[in-house]
Amino acid sequence: MIRPEVLRVLTEPYASAASGLVIQGDQFYIVADDELSLYCYPLNGHRPGVKMRLFPGELPEAPEERKRLKPDLEALVMVGNELLALPSGSKPNRTQGARISLKNNSIRPFDLGAIITDLTQDFPELNLEGAVLCGERIRLFQRGNGERGENALIDLSLKAFLDGTTQEKIIRRVSLGHLGGVPLSFTDAVAHGNSILFLAVAEASASTYFDGAFAGAVLGQMDLNGVIQAMDPLLMPSKPEGIAVREGHAYLVSDDDDRHSPSKLWRLKLPF
Repeated sequence: MIRPEVLRVLTEPYASAASGLVIQGDQFYIVADDELSLYCYPLNGHRPGVKMRLFPGELPEAPEERKRLKPDLEALVMVGNELLALPSGSKPNRTQGARISLKNNSIRPFDLGAIITDLTQDFPELNLEGAVLCGERIRLFQRGNGERGENALIDLSLKAFLDGTTQEKIIRRVSLGHLGGVPLSFTDAVAHGNSILFLAVAEASASTYFDGAFAGAVLGQMDLNGVIQAMDPLLMPSKPEGIAVREGHAYLVSDDDDRHSPSKLWRLKLPF
């Protein structure tokens, strides 16, 4: 059992439902699945961070309306000098991402509509939750929290992906088992040397749309072919949904499924 420590509560600026995490330089960047912005905080200390708007408009405060209209950004990955903020694709209005240049803080829209339409032919319950670079390919992590329970790795050409197309796909379905009698499903992943570290949670809901009771989570390791080498339970009170690594430690961000509960940044020493 791994017991992460809380490093920071994300209140300056306020962020809940954190879902993707990248560390770059001495900053960490997050996206949240019910927000319209990218958040940047100093990795060390408790100085306030900054918020960068990715999409125009405002989301309603009413939970059901907010859930219906949100872009559902679920993954964040660094490609060159850009951050890619990626949506889940779990509903027709959840296909818009963003490309954020860290050289000049410019923001470009990233339409994944064609990619997501293609992927739903393979996964009717599509729910993309993580992304990792693997050489000239990008690996997407399909979260199997629907009735079908299909966790999978989807490898695509990075060049084609950035152009908004899939071209050749390599799909590997993955069995993660159960925790506390509840099926595990991917929530994020990060490259680490010659392996990939991933997060998976047990959430008692057979729906890619509705949240369920949190029954636990694991930190796992797989090789580059997707073969799982280790999994260790995490002792946390809420869902870990984003992961990054730095100097022998993993950093996580969590989601309480409550708009009025801020997300937290956690740290743990890597067990494998």
